Amino acid sequence: MKRHLFLVLFVGLLSVNALAQAADYEALLAKIKGGELTVDFKALRFAFAEKTPIEARTADPKVQTQMIQLLNEKKYKDVVKIAEGVHKTTFVDMNSHIMASMAYQGLAEPKKAKFHEAVYLGLVNSILKDADGNSAKTAYQVISIAEEYVLLNALELKHGPQAVETIDGHNYHVLAASDKATNEAVKIYFNIDKVGVKLAAVPAK
Repeated sequence: MKRHLFLVLFVGLLSVNALAQAADYEALLAKIKGGELTVDFKALRFAFAEKTPIEARTADPKVQTQMIQLLNEKKYKDVVKIAEGVHKTTFVDMNSHIMASMAYQGLAEPKKAKFHEAVYLGLVNSILKDADGNSAKTAYQVISIAEEYVLLNALELKHGPQAVETIDGHNYHVLAASDKATNEAVKIYFNIDKVGVKLAAVPAK
């Protein structure tokens, strides 16, 4: 009976925590949409991760490929339409924001272009802040594998061989990357506690 009561209480606490995280996310999101771009984007990402299953934290790769193709074809209104759909469910998806910014530039709507660029930079910088990826202690904290690729592109690094390591009770994705310009080798640490070891064990692209 006591064990059953404990389980009920435990599940109840998890539900309360999930609701709190959802409320935090919605509050931060409302501020951003209202033009307040000095909010804690890291808190936004983490709150989104707490309320959202890992498989729903990024846009469908096929959708992103479609957006790139439409950008190349200068079909900017179509890009914006797709981006808006992505942002309704996955506002923290970084690639869709930078592509939305490019599309709005093409449509000569600089205010909207700057907004999405600012959101993209806020999300990327929330990973870079207080971290350099050079060790487990200073690892970049991500909520999805897709964030790793976005960050590597932002740092102009090429993805190489990878491994999953557990250090002091935390899980890390360790990548052997290289500089796109100089080909200099560099090891990058990503904290994947919010991703999960099983899902992080994906083949290198």
